[in-house]
Amino acid sequence: MKAKECLKKHLGDFLTGIVLVSLSCGLLAYYFWPRKAEGELYAFVQHEGKSVIDPILLSGEDQEFVVSLKEENVEMVIARENHQVRVKSSNCYGQECVRMGAIATSMQEILCVPNHVTITIGTLSNDDISVVPI
Repeated sequence: MKAKECLKKHLGDFLTGIVLVSLSCGLLAYYFWPRKAEGELYAFVQHEGKSVIDPILLSGEDQEFVVSLKEENVEMVIARENHQVRVKSSNCYGQECVRMGAIATSMQEILCVPNHVTITIGTLSNDDISVVPI
């Protein structure tokens, strides 16, 4: 009898917990679920918010791109390999951007904090070259 009374007393709490856990799992799945891109994916390389090279089309042949900003003492080599982009070499202290590895989705980015360089993935908008959320 005590088990039945306990179940009746705490059934609302139990159901509320299940609803909250289900809702949380659903939101996490929505956030992390890969989305199909509308158009070609590009890698955007920016220094302090300004584009430093043309957007890199991820679906192209394997290639290396040099980022050289003499005034800022920034020297980087960015490689496009297997529809991904990564920092192959950099003159920054610590080399964290090199160790970050390759990125291929809009939910990833590479940061080179000492050189103030970011690499993000996105698509081209119709009006100008900018990152469009996917």
